[in-house]
Order: sequence, then C-alpha cells, then structure tokens
Amino acid sequence: MLQEIERKFLVISDRLPKLPKGSKITQAYFSEKPEIRIRIENKIASLTIKQSKSLVSRDEFEYRIPIKDAEYLLSKAQLRIKKTRATLKLNSLVWQIDFYEGENKGLIVAEIELPKEDYAFKKPLWVGKEITYDFRYRNHSLAKHPYKDWQ
Repeated sequence: MLQEIERKFLVISDRLPKLPKGSKITQAYFSEKPEIRIRIENKIASLTIKQSKSLVSRDEFEYRIPIKDAEYLLSKAQLRIKKTRATLKLNSLVWQIDFYEGENKGLIVAEIELPKEDYAFKKPLWVGKEITYDFRYRNHSLAKHPYKDWQ
C-alpha cells in the first residue's frame, strides 16, 4: 500500500513549456467509495483501489493485471475517461499534466504528488487555480459528469 498525497490545479495552457511526448491513458471506474479503477497506459494495465484519508491524502493499492482482462472490463464499464499525460520534473517534484479527451476535451489539469500534506512548493507560471478540493475535477466525477456539460 502506498499513501498518495496529491494536489491538483488548472493549467494556463498558453504558459506551458514544451512538454515531452505524453502517454495515452484510458480508465474506467467501478466504485466511488472506495474508488476502484481499471487503467491502460502504454499497453500496461492496472487495477487500482483508493480510499480517502483526507482531502489531499489517500491510501492506494495498485496491481498489474493482464491487458486482455483490462480491455474486457473497459468494454463493460459505463464510466470512462481518456486523456494524454505528460510528465515534467521540476525542483525534484514530478508534475503530471493531463490533457483530457472526448467529453472532457479542453480540460487541462496538473497534479503534483507531495511527500507530506503540508509540503511547501513553488508553483510554476503555468499552474493556475487550485482544484484539489473541488470534487467535480476528480476523474471519477469527470466520468460521471463530463466537463462539456458544465457550460
């Protein structure tokens, strides 16, 4: 088990630096509490279970599964999202920038995993409003209530 401590922000796209090529991610959700998800990224499939401990901290259990099993489960799931993820290391911290597709197209979110909840870090210029506490931006919520329907 890992503990995931994560903060999320909207991205100011015209300030983004040149990013490395991202990886395509497809994921589906089967439960909200705890969150149970199947993901395929770069032809690697995983089953993940996340249980909230606080607004920024969750216990995370992640297991690799056969790609065929993941493809089957994805085909049966109703709550799915697709995105392309670029990763950028700054000041020894890793930022993941997600470019959503499909019904969430136009949404760009940056996530940073931190070593502890109160860890201080400097936000890059391309990082905008914090959305950690806005549950509409959680992937499970985006699968249920897509960004395109917010306007």
